Amino acid sequence: MIRVKKRWLQELEPGDLVVMQVNSTDYQMYSVEKVTKNFVTVTGGERFRRSDGQPVGSIGNCTRKLLEYNDQLAEKIQESNDKRRLVNILLDTDWDEFPVSVLEDIVKRVR
Repeated sequence: MIRVKKRWLQELEPGDLVVMQVNSTDYQMYSVEKVTKNFVTVTGGERFRRSDGQPVGSIGNCTRKLLEYNDQLAEKIQESNDKRRLVNILLDTDWDEFPVSVLEDIVKRVR
């Protein structure tokens, strides 16, 4: 298999921001801690290949990968975090405190 090197990965330096795509809807921002000839280490110690942004040890195309930081991805990260926060609030809510009419209104809004 021939790997195409991504220029932005080759230009990374410690302190740069990168985005890790965890799955199709979840993105996380990390800071680059260390850069070697072949690898990029991000906050928390996870290592990625500089050639393609895939996690060290992965074979083929992995869902998790590094992406170049940009404003559009920063917005996606913020939206993902906001949604996760709101869902957690809903999950922690004691729904027994609400009358049925209020719960029916909530259901109508989300469907």
